[in-house]
Amino acid sequence: MDEQRTRGSLTAVAGLDRRRRRLALLLAVAGLVVGSVVLGLACKSNNINSTTNNSVSETIGASGGVLDGPDGIVVDFPAGAVPTSTEFTISTTNTYPDLQGRTLIGPVFSLVPHGFVFAGSVTVSIPLDGAPSAQVLHSSCDSAGNCQPWDTSVTSVNFANGDAIFSTPSFSLYTLVTGGAADAGSPDTGVPDTSVTDTGVADTGPSDTGPSDTGPSDTGLSDASDGGADSGSTGCASLDGGACNALDAMATALQIVNCIDTLEGGTVPTPAGGTIVDGTYTLSAATLYQPGTCPGGFEYGITLTISGECWQQAIAYPADGGGGAYANANFSGVMTSGTNLAGGTLSCGYSPVESSSYTATPTTLTMFSSGDAGPGYTIVFDFTKM
Repeated sequence: MDEQRTRGSLTAVAGLDRRRRRLALLLAVAGLVVGSVVLGLACKSNNINSTTNNSVSETIGASGGVLDGPDGIVVDFPAGAVPTSTEFTISTTNTYPDLQGRTLIGPVFSLVPHGFVFAGSVTVSIPLDGAPSAQVLHSSCDSAGNCQPWDTSVTSVNFANGDAIFSTPSFSLYTLVTGGAADAGSPDTGVPDTSVTDTGVADTGPSDTGPSDTGPSDTGLSDASDGGADSGSTGCASLDGGACNALDAMATALQIVNCIDTLEGGTVPTPAGGTIVDGTYTLSAATLYQPGTCPGGFEYGITLTISGECWQQAIAYPADGGGGAYANANFSGVMTSGTNLAGGTLSCGYSPVESSSYTATPTTLTMFSSGDAGPGYTIVFDFTKM
């Protein structure tokens, strides 16, 4: 038992710095926030089958895992994304569709099996190689390697820690570029407007001297679909890809993650479900259950605002003694089923909502996530309603 506990502790320490850098891959309303912390404290559990200078292969199963590819590319597979064990390969390639005037800022990556469709989405991180931002190009290929022209269908991209981070439901070709091809569209040949200018008499009526509206300002979320002119909240319709929320993840004191060794009798609480009450919640405790000891001193601040199926979240991750909001995201269609909390549609931010278990009371919300860092790992987040 002592040897197993020591091995778990050394593994967690070895993976700590790299997992901190990859936290941005897994942030979300509940499970993704939870998964990020677990991956920040422990290392992946799958075994690499083969590695070359520009090609890495690994077998991923239903419990998920992380595939570190060549030239810094990383793919995170959440639990359940791969129903049965499958070997995946990431390699760089010099065979790809014409870039049409765009400039590569890194390698072209081939992610195979081409066309493999996941049960959900996986998260891809590609180094920016010093560029502040870039455009993600995608090309669909068949099993024989015949690829379609590049497209720009990947539009929800987060640029953090020197990486471009995005989600994809299937494997194919991906790369980062700058610039673009010139617009080859046809000139506008429409007929000029020859209507008569309005020469009507100017309105000389008296000015409106009615009293000003002194009602309170509308502080609802802006509706990005109409340019932000409407500042009233319209439920989830206001979370439609505009600027993310302004929640403060540092609204309350940061919480130190408490680690409990399950090899020494630590037991994970049982989720009980319940009715989640609308309101704003702040993190009041965080506990990691794992087989073996883990390094201490990790602090997090998380704020959630819940209105029915509409969720907003912000997380503070004060790495190296710093502080401030690390990421914000909005979601719609968040549902409950029994003791499970399932993610809906990402409205802004950069990560899909993962599923997790939960327990709710009128004044608290507890979320559980297991298996993202391997068998035996569970992170429990306790929130208190403000």
